[in-house]
Amino acid sequence: DDQISLAALLRAYSAALATALQNNALIVDALGGAGKLTYKLAQMQSCLCLTHSFLDHDDAGRSAAAQAKANGLLKDSDLTYAMCEGTSNSEMEDLYDPALYIPRILQSYNVNLDMPKFRGRGKWSERMQACFTVHGVSWTDAVAAEVKMSVATLVAASPMTALHPKKRGAFDALVSKLERLVASP
Repeated sequence: DDQISLAALLRAYSAALATALQNNALIVDALGGAGKLTYKLAQMQSCLCLTHSFLDHDDAGRSAAAQAKANGLLKDSDLTYAMCEGTSNSEMEDLYDPALYIPRILQSYNVNLDMPKFRGRGKWSERMQACFTVHGVSWTDAVAAEVKMSVATLVAASPMTALHPKKRGAFDALVSKLERLVASP
C-alpha cells in the first residue's frame, strides 16, 4: 500500500522523479515489514544500486534503521522518516489529509473518524484501532491491511490533495533528497 501511494505522490510532485520512475532510474520498492530493511539494502547494494529508505517513524522503523546502520548498509543521509511534528511515533498514513479517506471509512466500515480519539497524538494505526474499537468494529491485521490499501488507492487517485498541508514536511524532504539522487552522475 505504501508503495502504491508513494509512487503516485512522487510522480505528482516532481517532474524529475516522474521521469526517473518512468525510465526505471528510480524504483519504489516495498519492504514488507521494517525488519526486512537490512536484507533489502544488502540485496540492492550488491546490485550496485543507490538506495534511499523512507521508513515509518515508529519503534519498528527506528530499530530497522539502527540495525542497517550497525551493518554498514545505511547512512543518515540515505534515510528519511515519515515524521510529523509533535508526535514521537508516526507512519506514512499520518502524512495524509484525513478528509481524503474519512468518507470511505464511514461508508465501508461504519466508523466515524470525526472524533477526539482520531485527533490524538498516537500513530495513525493506533488511532484507527481506537476508533474502530469505540464503534464496535474489530481491528485485525486483515482489516488494517484492507484499510491501508483503501487509503493508498485514494492517495494514488488524488495525489495532489492527499497530503495534509501541515504534515507534509517529511515528504517534501524526501522529494528533495531523491531529486538530488537522480540528478547525480
